[in-house]
Amino acid sequence: MIRKEFSIVPSSGGGIPCMWEEGGATDEGSFAVIIADQAGGKPTAIYIPRIKQPCGQHALVPVRPGYFIVEVGLMGVTQIWRVIDMAEAHITAELVQEYACGRWSNLYAPINESVNKRMNEVIEVAWKKANDHNCREVYWVTAPRCYNKQVEQVISTD
Repeated sequence: MIRKEFSIVPSSGGGIPCMWEEGGATDEGSFAVIIADQAGGKPTAIYIPRIKQPCGQHALVPVRPGYFIVEVGLMGVTQIWRVIDMAEAHITAELVQEYACGRWSNLYAPINESVNKRMNEVIEVAWKKANDHNCREVYWVTAPRCYNKQVEQVISTD
């Protein structure tokens, strides 16, 4: 079993372990990090910056055991990780599947068939984010309720 440690954002307010949805494409390369919940669905972000940096951090997402982290790197190498353990400064995840050299590897760690179907959508979204030149958009999260209210207030006052 292949494992990896991911850094978490320790200053999320309530001590909730979080990671950033981030990424995009530049002239020098592309990358993306997308977080999905244990069913492959969209997690609710706890913070979305109003001003987003190109290819930067676009949504702060709480992470729990069972969540998936999809990483797209150089030349489209894609890895799907499942969170298995959490500590104060890092998250430990196991490699579930990897795409490299034009093909998918066998599953390293089994996942539910319905989740696997949903993950296809998450992977497509990760590839889109990684290929979005100077990306400033959130791709795979649900906005927090307070974010929606702020947007409604801004729209109604203009």
